[in-house]
Amino acid sequence: MQQELFNLTNSAILFVNTSGQLIELPSRGYATCEVEARTTSEVDGIPVRTKTYKPVKGLPPQGSDQTRLYIVDRAVAEALRDQRWDIVIATDSEVDEKTQSTIFRTLTHI
Repeated sequence: MQQELFNLTNSAILFVNTSGQLIELPSRGYATCEVEARTTSEVDGIPVRTKTYKPVKGLPPQGSDQTRLYIVDRAVAEALRDQRWDIVIATDSEVDEKTQSTIFRTLTHI
């Protein structure tokens, strides 16, 4: 079964695949999630914070056919941790010295 990638971040994402081919995925919408962080304690003068995630907006319902993967921002992925199989983030990045573009090599489930 062939899977299709949908970039739901706020900008295009560049990947290099295992064959060395450069692939650009334009943004096809923007899934967002507000995050509240509050300090819950302190250790040696270092604040320890707890994050609370608001409902995710801009994300299509999960399909049953398992043919789509949605690339989202880390906050969205963390908010939906263990709730959806179709959510991934772009990982394993490097900066191209010529273009100063960030290029990713992998997708990761959170």
